[in-house]
Amino acid sequence: MLELALLGRKDGDINAIKESYRRQFGDTLLPLLKEALKKETLLANLFMNALETHSYPGLSEVPDLNKQALQDQINKDADDLFTATVGNVEGNKFAWIFTTSSQERLKDIAAAFLTRHKQPLTSVVEKKLKKTEAFRDELLYILRGVEDRPKRDAELLENTMKGFGE
Repeated sequence: MLELALLGRKDGDINAIKESYRRQFGDTLLPLLKEALKKETLLANLFMNALETHSYPGLSEVPDLNKQALQDQINKDADDLFTATVGNVEGNKFAWIFTTSSQERLKDIAAAFLTRHKQPLTSVVEKKLKKTEAFRDELLYILRGVEDRPKRDAELLENTMKGFGE
């Protein structure tokens, strides 16, 4: 359930969660998360990056003057993700880009990925990250939230309730 609490959130939300956790439980979240996920390096990096709170904006979030430079960076991120899937998959590149991009930016990166590499980013994550199932599922959770958050959450609720009341 960590993904529900931390992934795909705005910086202000993450900071509020961290502060509330500290006030309520008297400890900071980062070291506890590191300890809990010490055997799951990719997952640990994903969630620790999410706690760092530094979202880079998407095209719709910047003035027109800066759009070309931002588009160049978005294209670079899409290319970096593609390169990260060649040979041994570089999961930390995925963790970094997925957690440091705003929802709008990640949507822009997915569109650039499709345009530049002729395949949906979601499909690439599903195929190339099979061996790291939990990590792959968290990345897909983020991507599906970018595509259609209410649909993703409705499906998550449905999957959670399967088997109840039978």
